[in-house]
Amino acid sequence: MNRTVFRVPLMCRDRNMYRALLALTHRRLALFVMDRCWLLALLAAAWLAADLVQAQDKSRRAERRARRSQQSAQTDADRDTAAVTPGQSNPKLADAEPQKSDDNQSPLTLRDVINFAADSRDAVKEIKDYIAVFSKTEMVKGKVIKQEMQMKFRAKPFSVYLLYRGGSADGRQAIYVDGRYENKLVVKEANGIGSYVPGGVHLRLSDPRVVAENRYPVTHVGIANLLETTIRDWEKESKVAGDEVDVQFFPNARLKDLPCQAVQVKHLKKVGDLKYHMNRVYFDKETKLPVRAERFGWPERPGDKPPLLEEYRYTNVQTNVKLTDADFDPAKYRF
Repeated sequence: MNRTVFRVPLMCRDRNMYRALLALTHRRLALFVMDRCWLLALLAAAWLAADLVQAQDKSRRAERRARRSQQSAQTDADRDTAAVTPGQSNPKLADAEPQKSDDNQSPLTLRDVINFAADSRDAVKEIKDYIAVFSKTEMVKGKVIKQEMQMKFRAKPFSVYLLYRGGSADGRQAIYVDGRYENKLVVKEANGIGSYVPGGVHLRLSDPRVVAENRYPVTHVGIANLLETTIRDWEKESKVAGDEVDVQFFPNARLKDLPCQAVQVKHLKKVGDLKYHMNRVYFDKETKLPVRAERFGWPERPGDKPPLLEEYRYTNVQTNVKLTDADFDPAKYRF
């Protein structure tokens, strides 16, 4: 009996086999990709979790440092013989008596303290650069902001490097050099998104993020600016008609263990455009440099304590240490 044999053409069998192999390859490739995606997703989740833990740990450390800094600042304030908060009736420096005048000697005037500051101005002119710890307390839009920074300062060109210590900004670095970096503030955060920006974030001095933490731009910092601002205020105040001012000089004031001479200027009534109710300036007795300034606003009601608007301190000052361009180069600090 004859049998009919059906033969599949070779070309057809090859085509079907190719399709089967292709389908199998696609399935295996899909499984491979899915396996790798799950692996990548798992690695990404682990990385995010580690980053979150690290951020939380940094935040806790920053909070602990801030508490220690506040406790230390409070201790310093208690130990400072020149108290920050004045009394209600006759503010004076703790443990320091004002210089007494003879009966025939006229009371001190603003012109007297302006002339007194001339020696300090001469001393400042001799400083080319310095390193110091810069501390400031400012009332900014109704909020008190306290910050402490390790500072490097150069007079020409005007150059500032700041390393923030304590508080939420702990570890932040900022550099400003007149004529460089488009005259912008170069900021490198220690944590958060800003810490991942290569080269740091370049901010205009009027940037809201800068203005939110400072009463004045960075171009106003420095011992020389502190002195010149004070003298300029005294000059302006001396020309206010009808001003009644009480000027006191403390030849033996102290800031912790630092012997100082201090000047306190208090306006007895608000007339004209007097900005401050009272200001104090402390001069290092040896170097003649101004190392602390306090400026108080006007009390809301008679008998109230005047609010502290601005307070600036320079401690551990070392002058003419030969700073170079490298000290104000973001690359040195791995921005």
